Amino acid sequence: MLSRRMILAFLAAAGMAAAENEPQTTLRSVVDGVSFQSSPATVARGGILAVIGEQLASAHTVAEGLPLPVSLDDPAVEVLINGVAAPLFFVSPDQINAQVPWEIVPGRAEVVVRRGGIDSTAMPVIVADVSPSLFRHDGSSAPIAQSVSEPEAPAAEPVGSLSIDLGSPGSTPTATGDVLDSSVAIASGDKIALFAAGVGGTTPAIAKGAAAAAGTSYSLDAAQRAHIGGIPVSNLSVDVSTDLVGVYKMTLTVPELAESTEVVHWGAGNQVAGGVLGPVEAPAARYMAMPDGVESVRRIDMPNLNPYYIAVSGTLDETEGCYSGVQLLDFRRDTATALSDCLLPSFPNAGNPEQDYRPFEVATNSPVLAALVAPATDPESGVTDQLLVVDSAAGTAETVALAQSVLRLQSGAQGSRDLRLERPDGTALRDIVDFSGAVVGESAGLAPLPAPLEVDDLTRLVAQGNANFAGGYRVRILGPESPDEISNSQAILFDRTAAVLAKVAFPGGWAPIAPPRRTDAAGALIGAASLAPATPGFAGERTAYVVARKTDGTQDGVVAFHVELSEDFETDPPVTVVSMTAAVTPFPSGSYAANCHTAVRWQRVPLTQTIAIAGSGEVLSEYAEPRDNELCTSDRLVLFDPQAAAIRSVSLPSPDDAPAKLDIASKGATNGYLYFGDGTRETAFQASQKIHVFDPVTEAFTEIDLPEGAGLPFNNLLTQQLAASGRLVALATGGATRTNAAGLLLPPFPGNRGLLVIDLPDGTATHLALPDGFQRAIQGNNRLVQDGRRMFGVIPLLGRAFGVFRRPNNPGGSAVMTWDVATGAATEIPLPEGGFSVVQPYTGAAEAPFIWDYNGKTASFAFGVLNEDGGVISIGIVGL
Repeated sequence: MLSRRMILAFLAAAGMAAAENEPQTTLRSVVDGVSFQSSPATVARGGILAVIGEQLASAHTVAEGLPLPVSLDDPAVEVLINGVAAPLFFVSPDQINAQVPWEIVPGRAEVVVRRGGIDSTAMPVIVADVSPSLFRHDGSSAPIAQSVSEPEAPAAEPVGSLSIDLGSPGSTPTATGDVLDSSVAIASGDKIALFAAGVGGTTPAIAKGAAAAAGTSYSLDAAQRAHIGGIPVSNLSVDVSTDLVGVYKMTLTVPELAESTEVVHWGAGNQVAGGVLGPVEAPAARYMAMPDGVESVRRIDMPNLNPYYIAVSGTLDETEGCYSGVQLLDFRRDTATALSDCLLPSFPNAGNPEQDYRPFEVATNSPVLAALVAPATDPESGVTDQLLVVDSAAGTAETVALAQSVLRLQSGAQGSRDLRLERPDGTALRDIVDFSGAVVGESAGLAPLPAPLEVDDLTRLVAQGNANFAGGYRVRILGPESPDEISNSQAILFDRTAAVLAKVAFPGGWAPIAPPRRTDAAGALIGAASLAPATPGFAGERTAYVVARKTDGTQDGVVAFHVELSEDFETDPPVTVVSMTAAVTPFPSGSYAANCHTAVRWQRVPLTQTIAIAGSGEVLSEYAEPRDNELCTSDRLVLFDPQAAAIRSVSLPSPDDAPAKLDIASKGATNGYLYFGDGTRETAFQASQKIHVFDPVTEAFTEIDLPEGAGLPFNNLLTQQLAASGRLVALATGGATRTNAAGLLLPPFPGNRGLLVIDLPDGTATHLALPDGFQRAIQGNNRLVQDGRRMFGVIPLLGRAFGVFRRPNNPGGSAVMTWDVATGAATEIPLPEGGFSVVQPYTGAAEAPFIWDYNGKTASFAFGVLNEDGGVISIGIVGL
C-alpha cells in the first residue's frame, strides 16, 4: 500500500504550483482510511476514506460532537463524493478523513476536495456495499484487540472512544486505549474484541455522520462471521459504536485448536479482512508422513482459510476417469483420512480435464473444499448427482445427494462462499448450492463456444484474448483461414447459449494487426496465428477493443466494437434486441504498435481507465528471435482512453549517447504502475539490470537500477505482481547465457541469485541473496503459474518472501527458503528425516511432479517432500 509520505512525494515531484487555497491531489490521493489500501481503493458505504495531498486545509481541525459536519476549517473545506458532501472526521493540510455517505450508489465514484470554493482534481474510489477493514496496529498486520471478561450481548456496551483515534493524520488510525499489545499470544477460550469499518448497513439505518443511538438494538444487513486459523469462532456478537462514526466492534471467543499465533478473518457478506493475532516469528514447517497405500501424489489442495489442512490426490484413472485413493490430511488433529469415493475432475468433460482442472474446488472465504463424486455406474460420463463437502474446520467429509445431475463444479462468484453446479441439460444455467447440497439460487452460466469455431466460413481467431461481458455476451474476432484475407475479418457476438447475435466487419480499410511470420528449419510457417490483442472495456462497458492496422500498412489504431442492448416489452416474455457497431481511433501520426513478438503487448490500467499499448516509431514486421540475440522492443507507450475515444503517445526519454528501449516481453503492471525490462542490454537472454517504470498518473517514466548481478529475468512469468503493495517479487538472475546440446542459446538459470523485491512506488530494489549451499530456484511449471500457485513470492501479512531453491548436485536436493523482507535475513526450512528434495527430485525428469500449493489469505503454503529416490515421503506446511 502507498504511505502518506509516498503520495506527498508524488505531489512534490510534480512541482504543482497553485493558488494559495487550491487543494493539491493526484489520482492516487484517495485511500482506504483504515487499511490505507492503495488507489483506486474500495471503501464501503458508511466506511472511512482518507484523502492525502497538500493545501487541503489551513490547519488540523477535528470535528466536535456528532453528527459529523460536512464542512470544517476557514475557508471551508468539503469532500464531495459524486457531488454529495461527506461527513468529516478531521481536516488538515495534508490529510482529510471522511465517511462515505450511505446514499452513494456502489460503483466507481469521483472524490473532490473543495476548499474556499476551489475544487481539487477528481480522484477515483470504488464504493461497495460491504468492504471490511480491520483496525490494525500501525505498520503491522496485528489487529487492534481488547481483552473482554465475558462475551457481550449485541449493543450491550458502547465501543468506547478511547480504543480508536480517528481524529489525527497518520498512516492508519491509532489505538489509544486499553488494548492488547500486538505481540501478545492468544489461547483457546480467550475472549477478545476486534474493530472494523465498512462491514455494511444496519436495521434500523444510521444517518450519515452519526453513531449508533444508545439503547437502540441494531442488526447488521450483511451476515457477520469470523475465523481464527480457519476455525469458526464462538460466542460471536457485533456491536455498532455509539460514539464513533462507522466503527463496529466484534466480540468473540478464541476457538479450540487455535494456537498462540493465527490469522484472523472478519467476514462481512462475501468479503473478508485479515490480520495476524499473536507474535510473528520466522516460519517453521509441520510435517505429516504419507499414509500407507498412497500410490502416487500429483497435487495438493488447501482450503481458503485453514492453513493446516490439505487434500492429496494422484493421477486420473484413465479407465474410470476419476481420482481414487484421495487422502485428507488434518495437521491440527494429526489425522489422515482415505476417501473411498473416486472423485471426478471439477470439469470432467473438458478437453484436458487433468491438466486444466482438479478434483477439488475451494469454497471462497471458507474452510470448505468440495468435489464431484463419480457415480457407481458409468463414471466416465462425467455426470453425477453426488457432491463431497470437506469441512476442514470440523474435520469432516460428507457425501451429499444433489437434487439433479451435474457436470461441472465451480467456486462461488465474487467472493460468495456457495458453490456453483452446471446442469447437463444444455440450459447453460448453474445451480447455486450451500454446503448441505441444497439449492439456494440460480446463476446464468455460459454454454461453451463451438470448437473449432466457425461462422460463415470464418474459421481463424485473428485476435488474442477474450472480450466477455455481463449477461454472458462474448465477442470473438474471426477471419478466413488464409492469412492473406485478414481484411475480411469480423467481430462476432455470441450470447450465453453460444448463439450468434450479431456480426460486424472492421471499418473500411482496417484489419486486425497480423503477426510477423517466421519459418522453421524445414521452411514451414510457425508462430502465432493471431497477434491483435482484444479486451473488454472497464466496468459498465459493453465494448470490445482490438488493435488494428490499415490494410495499406500506413497507420495503426484501436477498433471498438460496441454492443447495444434494448428490451422489447410488448412481447411476453420480453425480447432482447441487440445491435453492434464498429469505430476506429487511429494512433498519432508516426506511432505504431510494436508487433515484433507473438502478440502486441498492452495493459489495462484501472486507476486511469486507460489501455497502454507498447508502441514504436516505425513499422515492425520481422519477428525478433531471442535465440538470435534479438529483442522485440518499444520506444513509447500509446495510451488509449476508451471513454473519450482518444489516443496519445508518450515516448521513453533517451540519453544523448544511446536510445532507451523497453523490453516488451519482460513487463507487467501492479498498483497502477507499468514496468518493463531494459531493451538495450547486450544479450537478449541476459537478465535486465534496470527496469523502466511508467506512472500513468503523471505519464512519466523513471528507472530503477537493480543490485549488481541480480537482474530481472527475461521471462515475465518469473515475476510476480503484488498489486496491493505496489511491489514485485522476481527470481533474481545473473551471469552469462547458456547453450544446450544442440547449440541453441538459453537464458541463465532463473533465480540463481535468489529473489528480488522491487518497490515501484518507492523506486527501490532489495536483493534477497541466496545463502551458501544453494544454487538456483525451482520456479514450477506454467500450470502452477496460471493457477496462481507460484513457488516464490511475498506474504504481505508476514512481511516475508519465500521460494524453493536447489542445492548443487553434491549433496543435491532442494529446500524452501524464507526471508524477512525488512532485514534480508534468510531462514531455511529444515526437511524431515529422510527428506532430500522439495517438490521434485534433483533428476531433471520432465515428468517429476510439482506438489505445491500456496494460500495468500492464510500466509501459508504446502509442499511434497521427496527422498533421494524421488518418492514422496511426507507433506509439509508452512503457515500460521
